Formats: sequence, structure tokens, C-alpha cells
Amino acid sequence: ALIALQCAKNAWPFNMVSDEDYKLEVEMLWAGTRIPHPMTVSCDVNKLYLQMSQHVKEYFMVSDLFY
Repeated sequence: ALIALQCAKNAWPFNMVSDEDYKLEVEMLWAGTRIPHPMTVSCDVNKLYLQMSQHVKEYFMVSDLFY
């Protein structure tokens, strides 16, 4: 989820996880870490969007009661 949040927040392409320099950086920080496929990152961003949009919708439904 962290990679998906970074991509969404910084408008990074999902395939940034395929970049060789990124892979080297991850390997340097934590050897043996499995990096997700760009399609996995894309699906994660979509899931986050759908879940968070529901929270936003519910927030505004409750907020309308007070105004």
C-alpha cells in the first residue's frame, strides 16, 4: 500500500517499480525484498480510491446534517 500511496500522491507512474535504479535502491535498503508488479500497484491504487471515496461520501452525508 505504501508504494500505491507514493504513486498516487506524487503522480508517479505505476511502472516506476520496474525501474532498475529503484530496484537497486530497495535492494540496498532491504536485501531480498520482493517488489510488486506495476499491475499490482495499479490495482492497489484503485482499491484505495474506492475505499477512500466511500469514506468521503459518508463524511459529507453526515456533515450535511449539521448545515
